Amino acid sequence: MRSFVIFGWRLAALGLLSLFGLLGLTAGCGKVSAPVQLYFIGSPRFVAGNRPPLSQPDTLATRLYATLDTANASSLRRFTATVTYTSPRAPFAYPNPLSFFTYSGATEPITYLDTLLAPGRRQLLYTQVFGTRTTAGSERWVFVATDNNGNSSSRAFTLALRRSDSLNVYHDYTLNLNTSLPGAAARRFVQLSAGLALPASAVVPTKPTDTSVAQQNLTDLVIAADGSRLLAPSMARLGTRWTARLRATDLVLTQLRGDSALTDLRDTLAIRQQFVGPPLKQTPVLAVRQVYAFRTDDRPRPTYGLILVQALPRGTTQGLRLRVVVGKQPR
Repeated sequence: MRSFVIFGWRLAALGLLSLFGLLGLTAGCGKVSAPVQLYFIGSPRFVAGNRPPLSQPDTLATRLYATLDTANASSLRRFTATVTYTSPRAPFAYPNPLSFFTYSGATEPITYLDTLLAPGRRQLLYTQVFGTRTTAGSERWVFVATDNNGNSSSRAFTLALRRSDSLNVYHDYTLNLNTSLPGAAARRFVQLSAGLALPASAVVPTKPTDTSVAQQNLTDLVIAADGSRLLAPSMARLGTRWTARLRATDLVLTQLRGDSALTDLRDTLAIRQQFVGPPLKQTPVLAVRQVYAFRTDDRPRPTYGLILVQALPRGTTQGLRLRVVVGKQPR
């Protein structure tokens, strides 16, 4: 059996006859093309269809199984996973009075995975663990398996998040980051204003695309592969796959400690006032309860925020957990 992992996603070629007896396969959204068959695996643990609106950001997982009809002599060639965010991912400060506000929605697609499979493969098991958006809106995930003859099958689901605090001048969220993967695959690329931590396959794929370069332009922070440090993109040694501008995020270790220290810091001035001292482009080894202030080089004005280290990677079950508070920018 051969398997490989990409940022929390395990892909494997398996004999799956016993799997059918243990887990139900859910058709979900989309139409099955007879030569290629793609199924959601139904389980309380896995997302296999649209969900009611979430009340808070969450970490979810989905699993799919692709196979070829017995009459199809071809092999699986390509598998893709994309997500489209409806309304901007980064929240913004509303004007006062609110009657001055006008808004035009937009969709923001991201290619999470676009991989060519090994020749001769006829089965694929794909598991994806992902954090949902941290801002109000929806995200639509689409998965497509294609064979060498161009036949394809797709599955999709839509998730929505509703927040009752959209008028706040700050945005807060928690990032739960899996660091159990080998090597550079465990790095995460964080867009601090949006609260998104993207995998390498979305930001630095083998062959850069317009969407991957767009994510590079929005990346404020890179998490080290072992989850021990935070780095500005300009310090992360990202190589030739990075073709966009390297954002020069600054970090400062504050005197604040623990969750309670962030309780009263709920306006942009109080958050900004914590950014005092010599700025760092990368942190020393992180410690639990530390609070770092950050400043990103957004234009025309920088964005300020705070990062609390709530938990460090431990074994294979716990990753890096960061609590983030960001001052919103006016639109």
